[in-house]
Amino acid sequence: MRLAVLAASSYAACEKLPELAGTTLDLDLLGQRLSEADAGFTVHAFRAERGLAEAVEQVLGEAREPVESLLFFFSGYALVADERGPALLLDGERLATFSFKRLKRLLGERTRRALVVLDTVSAFDGKTSPAAAVQLLRDALYEPSAPVHFLIANRPEDSSHERSPFTSLLELVLDWQSARNAPLGAEELFAAMQAEESMFAALPAAEHAPGSAPFEVLLGNRAVGASIPPEAPPEEAPAEAPALPRVDAEERTRALETSRAAEERGSYEEALDALRLALRADPRDSKALGRALVLFELCERPDGRWNAACALELFGGANESELELAAAHRPEGLLQALGCVTEGDWLKNQLCPERDPADEALVRAFGEPAVSVGLETAWRKRRAPVLLSSTEQDLEKSTTTLARTLVWTARLLGLPRPRLHVLDAVPGELAVAPAQELTVLAGKVLASGLTLPELAFRWARCLVMLRPEHRLLTLFAEPGELEALARAALSVVGSAAAPVRLDSEARLLARGLKRRLKGPALTNLATLIGSSSASSIAARLRLWGLTAERVAARAGLLATGNLALAARLTESAPLPGSNGQEQIDDLVAFSLSEQYLGLRQRLGIAVG
Repeated sequence: MRLAVLAASSYAACEKLPELAGTTLDLDLLGQRLSEADAGFTVHAFRAERGLAEAVEQVLGEAREPVESLLFFFSGYALVADERGPALLLDGERLATFSFKRLKRLLGERTRRALVVLDTVSAFDGKTSPAAAVQLLRDALYEPSAPVHFLIANRPEDSSHERSPFTSLLELVLDWQSARNAPLGAEELFAAMQAEESMFAALPAAEHAPGSAPFEVLLGNRAVGASIPPEAPPEEAPAEAPALPRVDAEERTRALETSRAAEERGSYEEALDALRLALRADPRDSKALGRALVLFELCERPDGRWNAACALELFGGANESELELAAAHRPEGLLQALGCVTEGDWLKNQLCPERDPADEALVRAFGEPAVSVGLETAWRKRRAPVLLSSTEQDLEKSTTTLARTLVWTARLLGLPRPRLHVLDAVPGELAVAPAQELTVLAGKVLASGLTLPELAFRWARCLVMLRPEHRLLTLFAEPGELEALARAALSVVGSAAAPVRLDSEARLLARGLKRRLKGPALTNLATLIGSSSASSIAARLRLWGLTAERVAARAGLLATGNLALAARLTESAPLPGSNGQEQIDDLVAFSLSEQYLGLRQRLGIAVG
């Protein structure tokens, strides 16, 4: 019999120690992982409170079979330098202890081999270092001749507000080993944790003490069956590559005819709407741009007239008076805005009204579970940089142009204000960091030679990706990752289409989603997926990514109010989803849209 006894507490009941963050979540996640088929444990989870020792004794005493392998996990406070020897501290109105003498006796009498994992925080002790604490705990428990392995970690009490880095790493490594065919021993588990160098380096102190007999933490995939569907039938044919909505030549011709007819009968607003549709097909049509300028004037829309003049200037079709109009209202420096973009504007997709509501609902249904799995993926693939306090800018106090422009842009666009780390080099000079807390990275050379409006444009394109509906796109950015996420989701919700083929990458993602998607969230995602295939779901996610780039570029235009500047920066540094000319064409068409002009009006930056 393989038995896992897990205990953890937040220590909220005792009111004598700082509460420990994340212990309940860790207990749940670790219990789910160890109960899966490739681990094969019967799991008992307890609060680390008064009576724990008796509960462990009862579980071991009532076992119907000999306990061949016991995994005992404890996360909580420990008395490290107590005169009576180290002990585990148990929560309650009156604190209690689980003595090491009692724990050793249970291990020796009731089990054939064991792995003891102690994730401890030093209690009432501000002097003993984590490394010294681990040594004291080890010396009190370890006997080289006993078939008991120990994984011991310690951190100081002042880290209680943070989720334990040791247990987080343990959970991630166990997940990442889920595709393994051979068993995973205690020694190999610790070696795998050490191999994640940046995460292991974040542990104040951790040590493995080997027992005299091997201990298999995971049995390998020889035991995997029902938890995640195995690789199955031939892969489905790939769906067509996603394409953004376009106005074709036939629609453009009809729109131009409709516009002319409406203008002849004096319906200028109708004529303008039809002409906007035609310009979405060909924003470089100088004749159509000239008609748009005239129609804006007839509709008494000075801001639209000015934007049409800017578009004519950009493509070389403006006459002298139109050039003067464009130059007369071109903003200098940061916009003197009187308002900001609201959450309602974002939820109504004012920056991308052509988005499919069904696709948005699907992306939002993935939600936080997909973000959490994406963060784990970034750590596993070593995409997450080690961020030091020395590289972080205090946005409340910083006087740097880079930081101040970030704050201004986030406020104008109603976007989250993230943490900012300035590093020696960052791909693309700006990036969203794969971190739990919203964080952006900037290269040191970014602000060199850029004006404030140019920085605002760059910041807007970056900060848009911090929106909840965009965040998973930054975490599954490598080729094939959205496809793997789609296959994983179908396996978790139970696909109504053909059986899902899972490779090792999709299997890892499926395990992470399975732990986090429960109840109404799982039901909602299953409903939205319906009978869709993995390739069609992946295509919809990729299309959402393309629309996110449109939103980012359009937000940059709104933040600067300067079409020429936005076009120049787009040409020099286009977003990766399409070429620079296509992105510039979209900005021109959007600059004449009702949504853009309405946002400018509410921000107080519209001409006239």
